[in-house]
Amino acid sequence: MIDKAADSCFNRAFTKYIVKEFTQYGFKRYKSRNIARIVNGSILQFINFQKEAHGDKSFTVNIAFRPLYIPHDFLILEPGSRIAKFNNQTDKWWYFTEIYVEDSFKEVSQLLKDKVLYMFNTLSTTDELIKHYNSNIFPISWYSDQSNGFYDLAYLFLKEHRFEEAIDNFTKASELYKAYGFDWSEEKYKECREVLRLCKEEKDTVDKYLNKCEKKSLEVLKIDKELFMYNK
Repeated sequence: MIDKAADSCFNRAFTKYIVKEFTQYGFKRYKSRNIARIVNGSILQFINFQKEAHGDKSFTVNIAFRPLYIPHDFLILEPGSRIAKFNNQTDKWWYFTEIYVEDSFKEVSQLLKDKVLYMFNTLSTTDELIKHYNSNIFPISWYSDQSNGFYDLAYLFLKEHRFEEAIDNFTKASELYKAYGFDWSEEKYKECREVLRLCKEEKDTVDKYLNKCEKKSLEVLKIDKELFMYNK
């Protein structure tokens, strides 16, 4: 009964302080414990509420962003962060039992408004993502794996038609993927080599490829682009 009561408290507070409150900023509920929006036509920004796995009735909050034209088979939390880092903390978990839940969600909501929204609004274009990539202006973990870092950065440059920089990063990513020797990394290696060939084609060919990647991302993530689109 205590577990069910706490979960009900969480759901009510999540709807009240997060889903309804952040509609004004273009966010919509995504799946059960996330809100998300798409900015500038192709950059998915999302906020994930993660419950503690061992039943102590606490949660933490992850934020991340993903350009939809970068192929991934599932939603990942990189580049991203825990919101506590925006408040100069390594991490924080909030309780959602009845006596704590209101204060917990009020604190989280305010932190998101005061600190995280500014970051999302700043990193809302491909150009800004490139400018801030691997910077320490915001407390973001860009990538724990160097190959994926080169891979994502290559696609950012490709989107901006900065082909020399795209080629450099796809080449670095492909070399690392090839060295790993796994089935999945071999597939990534082949993809990088194919995109390297595309870098020598006309801009229209590149754009068609990126549009195809974006369409697949929307299908995999089961996102209605029109519903989640935000024009600030």
